[in-house]
Amino acid sequence: MLHRFAENPIIKTSNLKPLHADFRILGVFNPAAFIFNKKICLLLRVAEQPIPKAGKCRIPFIDHSSGEAKMSFFELNSNDKDLDLSDVRKYNYCGRDYLSSLSHFRLASSSDGKIFEIDSKPWLLPDGENENFGIEDARVTQIESTYYINYSAVSDDGYVTSLIKTKNFKSLKRLGIIFHPLNKDVAIFPEKIGGKYFALHRPDSMPFAKPAIWISSSPDLVHWGNHHVLLRPGQNDWNKLKIGGGPPPIKTEAGWLVIYHGVKQPAADSSEFYSLSAMLLDLENPQKILSNLSPILIPETDYETNAFVKNVVFSNGAIIHPQTQELMVYYGAGDESIGVAAIPLKEILNQLT
Repeated sequence: MLHRFAENPIIKTSNLKPLHADFRILGVFNPAAFIFNKKICLLLRVAEQPIPKAGKCRIPFIDHSSGEAKMSFFELNSNDKDLDLSDVRKYNYCGRDYLSSLSHFRLASSSDGKIFEIDSKPWLLPDGENENFGIEDARVTQIESTYYINYSAVSDDGYVTSLIKTKNFKSLKRLGIIFHPLNKDVAIFPEKIGGKYFALHRPDSMPFAKPAIWISSSPDLVHWGNHHVLLRPGQNDWNKLKIGGGPPPIKTEAGWLVIYHGVKQPAADSSEFYSLSAMLLDLENPQKILSNLSPILIPETDYETNAFVKNVVFSNGAIIHPQTQELMVYYGAGDESIGVAAIPLKEILNQLT
């Protein structure tokens, strides 16, 4: 249903330089998308990895031993019998998982939504004990004149969701952890509904159930409760393994437009298969699903099917283009690059209504 831009991928690893000597950029992907100062902006996830050395495996982390946050790594022999390198996203050593890269955020801006100017310096670096394995997959929600950025913070304690706020993207205030481990894919609604804030999120429910999309409410964006399951994985092949939220919901005259992802159960010789879909929630009662679609974007192109991680389209950023009134979905392609796909807002709402 979505049409990809001919310029895809619009941002690639070759468009950036690593922050640290002896590191390389593995991927720039899963961007947040928002409008700021009349420009279309992205908050990019940039994943860096120590350049491999022959016979060695180097695991990156943020070292706080000196009292300051510094990039570091520890080194293992690649042929160590206790080291499992079968998953490119992570290493398993002595039964414990470590990420193969460490992520930070950079800002990018554009006048047309296709060609972006990328800041050479990071906008946000991992900091603190809850982020020593990096920060990932930001989502930006504008509420009045304030921008709230939630993201996954990864550490020895697993992944949590943290929140910061800013008005100008120069100074920021950290509001702390808002969803405990293990929880991610948090998407905050851009206004109060019935006097409360709402958010979608996905707690890890394994091994009792497959991960589903939940909805919760809050009086202040920090303390969340009233948790309910909104949507569980379906019986269709494309979303049978798990589902999770995407960009912050978009308010339309027909309801809250929600883009979300579903994951296909992989065959024995293949990887998980990530697709995107859409649903519509009631404006006054967002716990009520009005309609739901089959996939609107599935991995098809080479940069999606044969990338760092095969067969992935994953979005946590979407906007309505101010001039064209198109829904523009910015997505990570194969955990390596960024693409954009669009559809007239009226067209997708017609499909949902």
